[in-house]
Amino acid sequence: RLEREWWKGKRTQSESPLPGDLSDSPVTNQPYDVVAIHITIPAVLYENQRSSSFPILRGPHKFSSSTLLKSDLCGPWSLPDGKPMTKDQYPFPSSGSGKDSGGWVWISTWEIDMSQARIDAEGWQYARSFDEPEEMWTEAPSGTTGRYVRRRRWIRIMKRLDEPTDENDYVAKAKAVIDKGKTENGSSASDELERFTEAIEILKEGIES
Repeated sequence: RLEREWWKGKRTQSESPLPGDLSDSPVTNQPYDVVAIHITIPAVLYENQRSSSFPILRGPHKFSSSTLLKSDLCGPWSLPDGKPMTKDQYPFPSSGSGKDSGGWVWISTWEIDMSQARIDAEGWQYARSFDEPEEMWTEAPSGTTGRYVRRRRWIRIMKRLDEPTDENDYVAKAKAVIDKGKTENGSSASDELERFTEAIEILKEGIES
């Protein structure tokens, strides 16, 4: 947040000074560009499904991407803004010419984001339609009848190749958390999920700082 305020040039004398070298940096009217500022950024996709057209009365909902409607423009996979996108199609950031910059590499695999609020044990959120505002998505359908949709968020981290690796940076810390599990024998699925969740939180905090 502090970085965004500095970047937008909205500091006033009544505000607390910004930490480190940000307080001495010039004010700029240029828009905030996460790609230009950070060496690692998260790629985010939503997996989308709809319940069957004929749910069993008072029975569990049956969800599938094959039951999506033509009006569900998001498709089985989409960006946060609803634009259809798949894991394989997800592009690296583009240069000013619109071409792939070629300076990025994936440093993680696609993982379900279990750090969100209001999700079930598998990471799904439920609503009446994909157009519902964020606060209307819940961890379970509110009833056993009627049509519902569900979504879950997937995250993958990319990093610029032209930046040196610092063993003390947040990417290295997150990687160390995941690698620790590979050296431990007999770790359970819940332990692995906990490590991935911790790693995602470390990356989020580093990117937002």
